[in-house]
Amino acid sequence: MVDLRVLLFAGCVALAGCTQAIEEAEVIFKGADPTRGPDEQPAPQIATPPPPLAVIETAELPPLQDPESARQAPPLAATETGGAVDDYVQYEPARYHTVQPGETVYSIARAYDTTPSAIRLTNSLDDRFSIQPGQVLTVPTGKAPPPPSARDPLPAGPVQARQLASPQLNQYRSDAVARRLLRPVPGDIVAAFGEPAAGAPRTGIELRALPGIPVKAADDGEVMFVSSDDSPLGQMLLMKHSDGLMSVYGNLRNVSVRKGAVLGRGAILAEVAEPPRGRVPTVRFELRQGATPIDPTPYL
Repeated sequence: MVDLRVLLFAGCVALAGCTQAIEEAEVIFKGADPTRGPDEQPAPQIATPPPPLAVIETAELPPLQDPESARQAPPLAATETGGAVDDYVQYEPARYHTVQPGETVYSIARAYDTTPSAIRLTNSLDDRFSIQPGQVLTVPTGKAPPPPSARDPLPAGPVQARQLASPQLNQYRSDAVARRLLRPVPGDIVAAFGEPAAGAPRTGIELRALPGIPVKAADDGEVMFVSSDDSPLGQMLLMKHSDGLMSVYGNLRNVSVRKGAVLGRGAILAEVAEPPRGRVPTVRFELRQGATPIDPTPYL
């Protein structure tokens, strides 16, 4: 049997070892080195309190505007573009229209008592005023301002074509019966042959036309001349037909044919150009027998 005294001695030794291990762990936990003596231990560090918070100075904000004075503020001035007040600042989009088959910007503008240009600007349409059936347009409110041409007095009666006193007109008068030419655009004549224009008799006629519609060849022929597009009145085109007859087309844009092209009657030559501000959109049409201008009205 094991002696009871031996067991008691072994227990005391184990208890002393546990106590020493606990004391060393406590010293390490507190940041001391167990291998150094008490005089060699670093001084405990005392945490310094944080500095007091600085007082934040608040800026003096301006007082809120009185709601009553805000309602009485003067309205904003109308914007100006190009030195002239915009004609369409009065429009406020409030109406919507779904485009039906066969409708144009011009017919919709008439129905709503506005202008095609106002609808174009409001809906960001291209310069051809292109729309599609089913498209929803925003129609500006308010009555449209009258176009500059509306301020001009209307003629007292229909303008009659006046024959020029030329000895060569009689030999071409019979050709009008046997030969008919296609009207380049479907519009009416707004300026007749022979009327005074810029101090001289007019050498052709002016046909009313909407900007962007096609201009067609009056008869079979060959393209002899196409002008550049830097003229304020648009491009011009000249065609040669049989029997020495020449046709001239003016106020054009986007000419789709070239010099030397041989075309048939009704072929699309170009589009009607946008007129200068204040002028009615037209197509200028002239006929010449050789170099002599003749009245195209009997041929159409």
